[in-house]
Amino acid sequence: MKERTFSKGSSRIAIIGLLFIMLAAFAMLMPLKAHAANGTYDDVDWRITSRGVLEIGKSGETQTFTNVSRNETSWPWIASASEVKEVYFVGKVIAQGSLRGMFYGMENIEDIDGLDLFDTEKATSMYEMFRDCKSLITIDVSNFNMKNNTNIYRMFRGCKNLTTIKGFGGKDWSSLVSAAQLFNECEKLESVDVSDLDLSRCKTLQAIFAGCKNLESVDVTNWKTGSAEDFASLFSGCEKLEQIDVSKWDTTKAEDLHGMFVNCSSLKSVDVSGFKTGNAKLFYNMFNGCTALESVDLSQFDTSNAINMYAMFKGCSSMESIDVSGFNTSACTNIGAMFQGCTKLTEVKLDTTKFDTSNVTTMDQMFRGCENLEKLDVSGFKTDNVKDFQRMFQNCKKLEQIDVSKWNTEKAEDMGLMFQACESMKTVDVSKFKTGNVTNMDRMFDLCKGLESVDVSNFDTGKNENFNYMFGSCENLEAINVSNFNTSSATNMRGMFDGCKKLATIDVGNFDTSNVENMAVMFRSCEKLTDLDVSSFDTGNATDMGGMFSNLPELTNLDLKNFDTSKVTNMNGMFEGSKRLETLNLSSFDTGNTETFQAMFNGCEALTDLSVLGLDTSKATDVRRMYDGCDALLQEALEVLDGGNLDEYSSLTKVKVEKAIDQLEGAVNAGDNLTPEMVKDMDDNLAAALIAAAKEDLSIAKNAADELKAGAEQQAADEAAAKAEESAKTAE
Repeated sequence: MKERTFSKGSSRIAIIGLLFIMLAAFAMLMPLKAHAANGTYDDVDWRITSRGVLEIGKSGETQTFTNVSRNETSWPWIASASEVKEVYFVGKVIAQGSLRGMFYGMENIEDIDGLDLFDTEKATSMYEMFRDCKSLITIDVSNFNMKNNTNIYRMFRGCKNLTTIKGFGGKDWSSLVSAAQLFNECEKLESVDVSDLDLSRCKTLQAIFAGCKNLESVDVTNWKTGSAEDFASLFSGCEKLEQIDVSKWDTTKAEDLHGMFVNCSSLKSVDVSGFKTGNAKLFYNMFNGCTALESVDLSQFDTSNAINMYAMFKGCSSMESIDVSGFNTSACTNIGAMFQGCTKLTEVKLDTTKFDTSNVTTMDQMFRGCENLEKLDVSGFKTDNVKDFQRMFQNCKKLEQIDVSKWNTEKAEDMGLMFQACESMKTVDVSKFKTGNVTNMDRMFDLCKGLESVDVSNFDTGKNENFNYMFGSCENLEAINVSNFNTSSATNMRGMFDGCKKLATIDVGNFDTSNVENMAVMFRSCEKLTDLDVSSFDTGNATDMGGMFSNLPELTNLDLKNFDTSKVTNMNGMFEGSKRLETLNLSSFDTGNTETFQAMFNGCEALTDLSVLGLDTSKATDVRRMYDGCDALLQEALEVLDGGNLDEYSSLTKVKVEKAIDQLEGAVNAGDNLTPEMVKDMDDNLAAALIAAAKEDLSIAKNAADELKAGAEQQAADEAAAKAEESAKTAE
C-alpha cells in the first residue's frame, strides 16, 4: 500500500478546520443565555434579555396581574433597572388595582412598545408609574383606559427627555382624584393634550406642569377646578408659555396660590380677574419671575385671609404699574420682596387704609430694585411688629422722598441696606426710629449720593454689630452726629464713612471699638476732613486697617500713639493719598503679624516723621510701593545725615533703622520718584549714620555723615581727575 504524504500547507488547513469543528460542537453543547433575569410576578411572565429588553407577558396568551395592591418596590425588574433599555409587552396583560411605580427610576429606558396589549381598564392607580424614566423620549398611551383610575400623581415626573405623550387626551377621567406633579420636571415636553382632563374631584393641582421648560402651549381652558385647594407651583418654570387661559377656573376653595406662575418668563398676559381668593392664605411667589408680563388685573382679589405675599410680583420687570389698592392685608405677616426687581415700575397703587401692615413681621427687599419708581406713599404703614427692614428700598434710584417719619421700629432687628443707593433722596426723617434691638445696620445709607442730611443722633446702637459702609459714599452729606452712638457690640466698621466727601468733622470720641475687627477704609476719601481724633480707639482686636485713613487730603496730623496693632494683618494703603499729612505717631505700632503693607504711605507727599520708617515687615508678603511718592520723608532722612537733627531721632531702635535702610534702598532700586541726589547718597554710609543715631552715639553719626559727604566730594574729585587725565591723553 502506498504511503500518503501531506504538505505543510495541507496540515495547517486540516488543523484549522478541526478547531472550527470543535468550537461549533462546544457551542452546541452550551445552553443559550437568552435572559439576564426572568420570572413570574403575580401570574405574569417577565424576562430581561441579554440585549436589555424587558419583556412582559407571554406571546399568544392573556395574563393578569391578580394582586391589586403594590408599590414601586413590588416590581421584580426594578432591581435590574440599570440593565433595561427597552420595554416590550409580548402578550396581552390585564392590569388590576395599583400600577404604582411600575417603571419608577428605570433611567435607561428609551422606548416602551406594545402598550396596546396592556389592558388598564381595571387599573385604579398609576401613581409614579413612569417617574424618573429619564431616557424616555416618546410614549403612546392611546390604548390606556382611565375609567377606574383615581391617581396619576407624579405619573411622568422627572422624565427629563420626554418630548411627546401620544393619546393622553380623549379619555374618561371620571374617577380621578389626584393629579399633582403629573408632568413635573418634564423639561423637554413640548405639548400634551390635557383639554378634557377631569379634575373636578382633585383637591390639589400642585406643580402639574412645574419645570416644563419647553412647553409652548397647553389647553386648560375648560378644567373644572372647583374642588381644588392647592394651586401651588402649577405652571412653575414654564419658560416658553406665552398665554395661559385660566379665566373660567373656579378657585373658590383655593387656599394656596403660591408660585402658581413663578418663572413663566415668556407669559405676556394671564386673566385672573375672575379668581375668587377669599379662602387663599398663600400668595407668595405667585407671579415671581414673570419678566414679560406687562399687566395683571387683581381688582377682584380678596386677600383678607392672606398671610404671606413674599415676592408676589418679584422680577415682573415689564410692569409699569401695579394696582393693589383693593388688597386687604390685615392678616398678612410677610410682604418682603413683594415688588423686588420690578425695574420698570413707576407707580404702585396702595391704599394704606386697606393695606394694613399691623401684623407684618417681614418687609425685607419689598421695593428693592424698583429703580424707576418715582412716587411711593408708605407713610401709613404700621410697622409695630416688623423685625426685618433689610434692603427694603435698596436701589430705588428715582425716589426723592420716602416718608417713614411715623414708623414704629421698636421690634426691628435688621436695617441693613435699607436705603442703599436711593440716589435721589435728599433727606429722610428717621429721627424717631427706635433701634435698640437692631443688630445690623450694614450699608444702611450706603450710596445715597444725594443725601444732604439725616438725623441719627437718637439711634440706640447698643446691640448693633455691623456698621459696614453705613454712610458709605454719602457724597453730599455735610454733617452727621454719631457722638452718642454706643458701639460696644460692634465688630465691623469697614467703610463706615467711606466717600463722605463733604464731611468736615466726625466726632467718634465716644466710640467703643474694643470688639471691632475690621476698620478698613473707615474714613477713606473724607476729603474735607481737617481734624480727626481717634486717640481713644481700642484696636486690640482689629485685624484689618487697610485704607483706613487713605485719601484724606486736608488732614495734616494724626495721633495713633494708643493704637494696638498686634493683630492687624492688613495695612494695605492705610494712609495712601493723604498728601498733607505731616506727622504720624506710630510709636506703638506692632506690625509683627502684618502681611501686607502695599502702598501704605503712597502719596504722603508732606510726611516728614521718620518714626514711620523701619516697621517690622518680617511676615510681609507685599511691601510694594510702601513709600512711593514720600519725597519729603526721604529728604528728611538725608538731612539727618548732615547732623542737624540727629538728636531728634535718637530714640529710633536699631531694628527699626535697619528695616528703614532695607525699605529705603528698595525704594531706590524701584526708582520710586526719587531725585538723582537722593539716589546718589543712598549707600552704606546712610546705614551707618542712622544706626549710629539709633545707638545715641551722635559723634559716630556725625562722623559717618561727614564721611558720606566727603565720600561724595572725593568721588566727584576722582571723576574730575579721571576726566582731566582722559583729556590729556586725547590731547597727546
